[in-house]
Amino acid sequence: MDKSRIRDRLLSLEAHELHDTAEAYSEYVAGAHIDAGAPIDDQEQSQAVQSRNLAEAFECPLHDHLEKIDLLKRIDFGTKTRVEAGAIVKFDDRYYVIGVATGRFAYAGHAFMGISTQAPIFEELEGRRAGERFKFKGHEHLIQEVT
Repeated sequence: MDKSRIRDRLLSLEAHELHDTAEAYSEYVAGAHIDAGAPIDDQEQSQAVQSRNLAEAFECPLHDHLEKIDLLKRIDFGTKTRVEAGAIVKFDDRYYVIGVATGRFAYAGHAFMGISTQAPIFEELEGRRAGERFKFKGHEHLIQEVT
């Protein structure tokens, strides 16, 4: 399993999400602009306020994507023997990349999902090795692989 390509895939996914969020942000910012020289009615004012509020709501996701990209660039994705940032962990016949939270994505015919080091499940996984068991939300899991 080529972990550098998996990291590249994660970076690509985050860059795509950042782009989509930035586009939506720009659209709402443009919609919030009111020409100071033109007369404005209540409906236009209301739409501008709604657009501004939505644009403000996009600011946090923009920052989140930028932070994830920065973190992915800093994580060491070298070979791991214990669960830590940069490890790929297999349990319940599923692969998880430790570092940042992501939705499901495919790589080399396998489904992966990112787990943040801030996630509650990471607290149970951290430091464990292949062959060890852990409990999460009342269910026991076997760590099948750590790379």
